Amino acid sequence: MLKKEGNFTLLSVKYLRGREEHEALVEIRGNLMEKADITIHTNGTKYQVHVRRAVISSVRPPIEPLLEAKGEFPGRLPTRIARSMNISLISVTSDGFSMEYYQLDYSFRDPNGKLVISTMLVPQKDVYISAFTLVRYTPVEKRVTSLELVNMSNSIRLSEVYKVLGDLAGNLSKYYERGNKTVREQLGFGYSVMARELRHLSNIVHWMGWIDKPIMNAKAVISDLTGQDICTLTCGWTAIWHCFVIGATTGEIGGVICSIFWLFFCWYICTYT
Repeated sequence: MLKKEGNFTLLSVKYLRGREEHEALVEIRGNLMEKADITIHTNGTKYQVHVRRAVISSVRPPIEPLLEAKGEFPGRLPTRIARSMNISLISVTSDGFSMEYYQLDYSFRDPNGKLVISTMLVPQKDVYISAFTLVRYTPVEKRVTSLELVNMSNSIRLSEVYKVLGDLAGNLSKYYERGNKTVREQLGFGYSVMARELRHLSNIVHWMGWIDKPIMNAKAVISDLTGQDICTLTCGWTAIWHCFVIGATTGEIGGVICSIFWLFFCWYICTYT
């Protein structure tokens, strides 16, 4: 970020086109989380882009009691948990160009920590061209760090993505339970929460139906990293493959806009969740 004043933001965004790295100067007026007008300067060309974001579905699953898991995690008292889920449609338009994203945000909170599951989806007819999911559990007392990068098989449905990630988190929880006391109490417990909530979200998405479509290219990060670390790791790992897919079908401007949105996707997750 080069400059920020009020509702004006000036960015320098680097992106790949083929094997060459390019740089774009991006002026943003407004709030990308709601409504913004963007001017992009790259390779001597100026593009005017309009962005609109709207929540199209909001689900608040019932509050339920959370019981201690058979003494596996001592000190975790029965409490009450809160869940919520929003699905937003992000529309991007320019002269002769348009693109849409879906963003699904699911959150869970209890006195032990907070879980956020966020997925960015690029729809095309009856499938998603690509999707990226970030699963992050932040305990109240953070003492150790974990990070897993996940590649999915082709044509996996969105509900299946969450089920696969839930099963993976469950296996990781069992693995971390074999660690030392700190690892058992934080990662063993945290990944068990991830597993339960991911499976719960899988059932919700399957029940909703309309958003549960096949994904051609799906990747995910499961972590308890916070702040700038997760932004750097997430964007660095996903932007290249994701924006290459988008740029191949929409041209240079699509690749630039893709890079901008992945930058702000990570920034949004790190700042507001």
